Amino acid sequence: MEKITSYNTIIGLLLSNKRQNLGLSQIDVSKKLGVTSAGWGKIEKGLSTISIDNFFSACSALDLSPSELIKDAEDSVLRLKADGWYISKKKVDNDGLLWGTTMSSALAKGSLLGAIPVVGGVIAGALAAYAYLDKSNN
Repeated sequence: MEKITSYNTIIGLLLSNKRQNLGLSQIDVSKKLGVTSAGWGKIEKGLSTISIDNFFSACSALDLSPSELIKDAEDSVLRLKADGWYISKKKVDNDGLLWGTTMSSALAKGSLLGAIPVVGGVIAGALAAYAYLDKSNN
């Protein structure tokens, strides 16, 4: 698997990380936005594009300024690119951040996602991404 992800995935993982840090469920956020929990889950995974209206509503629901979220995304993009990642403007198949199979080298260099060992799969990739995003926000 290549070192490729998308802007949607980065924004989605940042939103997911913030939601979890606040102790909210996907259902809590989806109700505030008037979307299904499955739809919100797809946004958090970068599988669906968030509308600008939902972007601002999500930021409000998560007590986050839109500019803060964009800045965190920009910082994440710079770190990823410095480690050789390609960031697509469109959804990508086999997204490296979601599938986690190419993150071990980034983990070893400390440029991405803390020090969580990657064992592959969606869960491992998402957990590692959450750890990185949490670390970058502190």
